[in-house]
Amino acid sequence: MVFYLIAHPVIASRTQNALSVLKTAGIENAIVLRGTRATGGEISSQQHAIALSHYRCLVDFSRPRRHARLKPDVVVLEDDVTFNVQNASEFVQHVASLLHHHHPRWKTCHLGHIPMGPVLPLSHMFCLTSLPFSAQAILWRGEFACDLTSRVSAQRFQRPHYMEAMLDISFFQKFALNTPIAFQSQRPKELRKFDETVPVFGSISSTCGFNALSTTFVVFALVLTLYCVCVMPTLIMKRRWKSIALFLVWMPLCMSVFAMSADAIGTITSQT
Repeated sequence: MVFYLIAHPVIASRTQNALSVLKTAGIENAIVLRGTRATGGEISSQQHAIALSHYRCLVDFSRPRRHARLKPDVVVLEDDVTFNVQNASEFVQHVASLLHHHHPRWKTCHLGHIPMGPVLPLSHMFCLTSLPFSAQAILWRGEFACDLTSRVSAQRFQRPHYMEAMLDISFFQKFALNTPIAFQSQRPKELRKFDETVPVFGSISSTCGFNALSTTFVVFALVLTLYCVCVMPTLIMKRRWKSIALFLVWMPLCMSVFAMSADAIGTITSQT
């Protein structure tokens, strides 16, 4: 297993703090690459720079001089990543082992996950995710990372094709953890912009102390609800009976998973 840390292109102290966090989480040999500096202050420019930083990590990993005999799997980490497990290195290796054993066609796995589209739970550990967002910690299959950088340009490696949303990767090959282990110490830039646009949301969020895990399940429930309202009438009009049957089976299951998780979060919060 190879770990890459994207260092902040300007603030050196953030890199040192990130290395300290990784060491505490049992990740001591991360390869540090300086991130790409954004050309402007707008979110699109920042997103472009972050995507290029992720791409440069995968390119460096794919070079023939690195791991030439056998390509291990690779994890790309952003400098604001935090973990809620004691030995993240060992845990991630266990995750990769399970993926190789039970889901041999996997390509990516989000260790921190905010689903912006329908998800399909597979087990207590994994789910398939149609639109995975939150890119602070992504596990890439080693062989796929090498193949990707040989045929996909840096211009193509942008949201929503790769990194977040991953539209160029099959739904059945994009995985995420049902219970994320990687979070962000910095509030995501998209949410900061949303806080400015809708001040009430920012006030509620700061008062309640929403963490990445609770946000994940809130968005999960919202997306499933909107998906049901928007898609079901279309399926009925087109008489897609098999799709309707499949949707009716998985919708209650997904909502049950959300309800149990939300209940668990509420119990933990009330005890702290």
